[in-house]
Amino acid sequence: MSFQEKWAITVVFLAAACASPSLLNRQSYDSEDSEYREIVALYEAGAYESVLKWAKSYEAKSPNGGRRPHILQIRGLARMSLKQPQEALSDFSEALKIAENLDPLRQQLLFQAAWAHFESGNSALANTGLSQIDFSKVDTQLQISIKILKARVYHSRGLDLDAISQLLSASRLAPLSARVLIPPLRESLHRVRDSNELKKLLNDFSDSVIADHVLFQIAMLEASAGNFSESQKVFRSIVSRFPDSPLYAESARWLQASKLQVPSDATRIGVLLPTSGRYASAGARALQAIKMGFKTSQRLKEKVNLVVEDSGESAADALKALDRLILQHKVMAVLGPITGKGLDSVAQRSQDLGVPLISLVRKDAPEGDFIFQGNLTLKFQIESLVRFAVEKRKQKRFAILYPQDRLGEVAADFFWTAAESAGAEIRAISSYSVEETDFRRSVDELTGTLYPEARERERFSLDKALAEKVKGSRKRGGVGATPLPPIVDFDAIFIPDVSKTAGQILPMFAYRDVEHVEFLGTSLWNSEEMTRVSQKQMDGKVFFVDVFSNREGTGTLARQFVDQFVALHGVQPGPIEAVSFDAAAVLASALSQVHGSNSRERLRRFLLETNDFPGITGMIQVKNSVLFRPLKVFSIRRGQIELIERL
Repeated sequence: MSFQEKWAITVVFLAAACASPSLLNRQSYDSEDSEYREIVALYEAGAYESVLKWAKSYEAKSPNGGRRPHILQIRGLARMSLKQPQEALSDFSEALKIAENLDPLRQQLLFQAAWAHFESGNSALANTGLSQIDFSKVDTQLQISIKILKARVYHSRGLDLDAISQLLSASRLAPLSARVLIPPLRESLHRVRDSNELKKLLNDFSDSVIADHVLFQIAMLEASAGNFSESQKVFRSIVSRFPDSPLYAESARWLQASKLQVPSDATRIGVLLPTSGRYASAGARALQAIKMGFKTSQRLKEKVNLVVEDSGESAADALKALDRLILQHKVMAVLGPITGKGLDSVAQRSQDLGVPLISLVRKDAPEGDFIFQGNLTLKFQIESLVRFAVEKRKQKRFAILYPQDRLGEVAADFFWTAAESAGAEIRAISSYSVEETDFRRSVDELTGTLYPEARERERFSLDKALAEKVKGSRKRGGVGATPLPPIVDFDAIFIPDVSKTAGQILPMFAYRDVEHVEFLGTSLWNSEEMTRVSQKQMDGKVFFVDVFSNREGTGTLARQFVDQFVALHGVQPGPIEAVSFDAAAVLASALSQVHGSNSRERLRRFLLETNDFPGITGMIQVKNSVLFRPLKVFSIRRGQIELIERL
């Protein structure tokens, strides 16, 4: 759920009940107001379009009636629900003109007009409108809504301390319902980086039922600044004062961890990689590349010690390993992880503690000032692949065949979105189980031959043509009499799976007489295994993107890296080794500019300033905390992976 949606839900939740309490009490209506009662009933039922129609009819009959300001109010509220704030503002403003002496209705209308101003993008007018409300004339429910809307206005203007103040004040008015204030409170808290400002603010709201969230942010900021004794004090306050808080367990854990009182050490860099389990071999190769990246740095004058911790195979394992690196080994920054397990929690912990982390996972890392994306993300790959297919290969029609797992579903969604954005279309889509080994059914479904009964007319025509061609033959009837040709109304097929599976799928298309199509994949196809399983008829028809190939030409930085890696470790390096090497080299370069300082903030700033860094995967620039480098398109030709395009 987006930030704006969280805000909207909070405001609507509290504002709906205060729209007009007396107005919605049907027992107070006169008997002749049956039409008016119907409008109220429609509004309560959520039939907002009908409210607009009935309100228009009612107003036409009674343009000067005593109920007119109420009718305008209901219509305005209906339009707010229909996301028509400008039209709603017109209704609220008109109602205000004729409700001069009608309190509390006038106070409600002032609030609702301010709300409409805000949703229309005019926070200044919203703030002005709120200042006109007389608090002595409104009930508690409306007071809460006013404070929430004020918080929205302040947050939109970057005044997060004022927004927090309003939300804490609102929590006093409705302590039992204060949980609805927590999402917007946390949004504003995460943008405040000065713990002293929060402490000053909390002096006035120490009795708030949601003060634990403010205290937790203070504690994390103090820990990030290395003030562990102060953070310990604040965590202890949460544990003692808020035993039922959702932050109790986390505070208790940090209370124990903060006793370590760990500063940062500029000579230590943490490496978070799998050193055991099924990904241990990949972790070992990445570690070798990281060591090479630091050793080959010409700018790094001081010796750097790499501290390696096993990221394990679960999110909990990765988080514990990160805590050891930061709290016990006092590392200046962290390289890793390379697997997605626990990436979100690891990134959040690094962000909270202010420790630069360069993720080597092939998916977007969570956003944060201290979080850097070091690897090629799936979304960027697919967008670049689609652009190549449309612009260079002139393809406009695609099919998608994806595995039924999270990665496959996300990749299929990315591809579909990118294709439509590029003016192309998806003509067919199918999926298969991750345990599947026989892909005939998936190929048949993609090409329209799985359900021949749906093409009965076409089969009848084929049978008839066959009977006319072969004189004297007995016409065969029924489904299955004549094989149906595949429907191939697409130019290329996108298959977001590993090379082993793709190598099983691709030959099945030739077996099913699917011709004149090309195959698109991600960097998962950048494997020697793909060259072994690719058949002759696939030559020049297979394309994928990546940032590195171990078949680069002689004299290039990539070729030098490959030769050195083979000489040292006896195996050919792949993309993960190349990316790990570059991430280490970029970090070493930034570290050399810190000049022995233990400031992680300085290191973060130097990382952000990285520009035109000569990496083995290309010239690297850090943009929005992402290590960008140009992508390359590869194909399989004559049984070899060949670089055919630089994007």
